[in-house]
Amino acid sequence: MQNIFCFSKEATDVAFTDRRKEIERIKQHIRNSIHFFVVSPRRMGKTWLLTKVSEEVEKEGIDTMWIDISSIATIRALAKEIVKGVFLIAKKNFSFENPVNFLKMLPVEITQNINMSISIKGVSVDVRDENVTDTIIGTLKTLDSFRNRSLVVFDEFQDIATAYPEFLNALRSVAQHSKHISYAFMGSKRTMMEEIFSNPKSIMYHMGAKIVLGPIPEEEMRLLIRRGFSVARIEYEEEAVDEIVKVTEGLPYYAQYLGYYVLLRENKKITKETVKETINVIIDEDSADFDMKLSMKGWKYIRPILSYISHNGSSKGIYASIENVNKGTISYYLNFLEKEEILYKDKEYYKMTNPFFRIYIRRKLIL
Repeated sequence: MQNIFCFSKEATDVAFTDRRKEIERIKQHIRNSIHFFVVSPRRMGKTWLLTKVSEEVEKEGIDTMWIDISSIATIRALAKEIVKGVFLIAKKNFSFENPVNFLKMLPVEITQNINMSISIKGVSVDVRDENVTDTIIGTLKTLDSFRNRSLVVFDEFQDIATAYPEFLNALRSVAQHSKHISYAFMGSKRTMMEEIFSNPKSIMYHMGAKIVLGPIPEEEMRLLIRRGFSVARIEYEEEAVDEIVKVTEGLPYYAQYLGYYVLLRENKKITKETVKETINVIIDEDSADFDMKLSMKGWKYIRPILSYISHNGSSKGIYASIENVNKGTISYYLNFLEKEEILYKDKEYYKMTNPFFRIYIRRKLIL
């Protein structure tokens, strides 16, 4: 049985939740060398989306470079990744193998900071600690000088932005003057990304178009679930599809997760009861982690807030409904729970990021 549902790696085309509207909008930004930033909670499908976009624009001849900030420990490591990425683009476009050819393209003042070599394992890059920011900016300016449309993606951008604010000054300058590069900034911490790009006092204020990823529409999610069951060649009831869509609330990671484990049960026919049994198994396995979240510091405020949202679906009406707790305290803990990635903000109201945690709370806590 083929199980196309995936939650720990990039989705294949058959397992990808469409988001065609967002894809086309982003592609227009890239074709016009417009910078943009993507914000959403974790597990909403940012990486899958930008990977799909990258694949499609590469077919149009647009070069792409992806920098995952979450795997980078220092600004020097970031410089090494950028130099390596631009070298690979240059190698493809100008048909050379020797790094010396690439170094000749770079500004003279930064070449002394870079050592490069080629081995069986590929290209090796080292960058000196001195003038690291200049090395990064000079390399990105060189990429722009190639005069070919390029997409440069910074994933989990808020990490580097908060650790190295001096880098933001230089990056803004080079991005503002880029004619052929579209810079994409992604981040899973919405409040931090909003602070970086939407606060008038921030260096990166209004640096690009804003892309907000929310839950997947119900009909798109149904198509994904049906497709997964059909590829597995297993009979299913439509009520089972409806149950998965209802429980996972448009969150692509959890729909993939639940679909995967439903198929693992290897029932001859998937029913609504099959889905409910699978949910119970998942919740039992995660109950210890859920209990820890309910026992964190400030639990006497956190529990009624999470209980209200779990029973009502969102924070709408929460201020008038929790007794003996003032509005300021509720607001503080709503923001705290968002930073802890237990809640996310969908438009103006907060919702649970983990639908299985929501079910667990409804069962455990009395409103």
